Amino acid sequence: MKTFHLGCRIDTNIPISELMYKIQLYDMVKKSYMPYFNSMQPVPNSKEIYVVFNSPTDLSKEQAEKYQVQIYLYRSRQASTPIFIEDSIYPLSYFYEADNYKNLKPLRAMESQGDTGENQPGNPPNTDILNISRKQIFVTPEYPAGHQNDPFKKDRIEQELRDRLAAGRQSQGEGYPNQNRSSLCGPAAYFYCLLKDRPDLYQIAVKQLWETGKANFANLEIKAGDAAQPKNFFDEVGDQRISGLDWITLGSLRDSENLIWDYDSPTKEMAAITTHWDMEKWLKKSDAKNLHNLVTIRGSSTLKEMAEINKYAIQGYRVVQLMSSPNIFAGATTPNFKAHWIVWESPLHSQQTGGIIDQYSRLTDTVDLKLFTWGKVKNLIEHSEYTKEITLKKFLNASFGAIVFEAIT
Repeated sequence: MKTFHLGCRIDTNIPISELMYKIQLYDMVKKSYMPYFNSMQPVPNSKEIYVVFNSPTDLSKEQAEKYQVQIYLYRSRQASTPIFIEDSIYPLSYFYEADNYKNLKPLRAMESQGDTGENQPGNPPNTDILNISRKQIFVTPEYPAGHQNDPFKKDRIEQELRDRLAAGRQSQGEGYPNQNRSSLCGPAAYFYCLLKDRPDLYQIAVKQLWETGKANFANLEIKAGDAAQPKNFFDEVGDQRISGLDWITLGSLRDSENLIWDYDSPTKEMAAITTHWDMEKWLKKSDAKNLHNLVTIRGSSTLKEMAEINKYAIQGYRVVQLMSSPNIFAGATTPNFKAHWIVWESPLHSQQTGGIIDQYSRLTDTVDLKLFTWGKVKNLIEHSEYTKEITLKKFLNASFGAIVFEAIT
């Protein structure tokens, strides 16, 4: 019999009496939950979830990789159904050593401080209403300010912001930053991380950019520049190529960083490219904690390099991966170049064994992980028909490493 110490810490400003948690064990081979710890329990005053799991068999560390520990945090008020807040998913093997759970990234449950007038880091300000500027900054020639189809009008951006903040509180689904029909995957990945880690800063960025065309938070400065008057914002049939909210944030960030090309249209591709130096700079200026740039310089990722990235993912680090999009999401085989940014929401694992990918994994195994791209968070195999049978070898060939960090603090 092997004993596992499961748990994690809770980072919260919500009264402990209102927080509940549930731990589940999932067998990734049998695709079923095991009958342990399925009931909801109150979070203890220590703000530390901790349970002991005595395995009925003496599992080796390799065998433990076939199981997932899923930890869910809820908020429960009197006479109300508990509301899901956050979750963490790790392989059981990570808990093989007794105190490993103490090193995991804490589950966060934050709220604004209401009438106190204070805002804790990670919380949106008490109001998400934009102030009316003297002159609207973002304007399209097709539908200028005051037109009912203006994509940047105040009430439309406010509603998109509310929807975006609500999406940011979920662990998967749609409604996240979306490049749509632009090449702004880099800024989308950055703003996704900001939304998840610091929704207050995300909201500040939207508010300041809409009102003034400039945003300053942490050590990052964004200036809309040419992006404030976009061209070709609508396609031939009158549909937006990207939402107003995403153009304000993604387009402004991209244009403020360009020294050679103006970025004033979602149809421009070269001017929208984000290098790993850009991504690293944005994250560092946003106070990303313990950042490591693991992007490869010479070519595609090796198995050893991917195993190192996966180790960070297991520890709860954010993984912002640079890859060749056509070779994964569209089924192409060439060309293979650094073209797309995604954000991991789980470690990379084998579909055959359920085990976490390491330096000894088989290149012929098909792989899967939960990830963010194109405004959605879901498993790789759910993105398209081409992603259902992605082998580890193909995934490596399409990967150019990643930037990893604990969180934007």
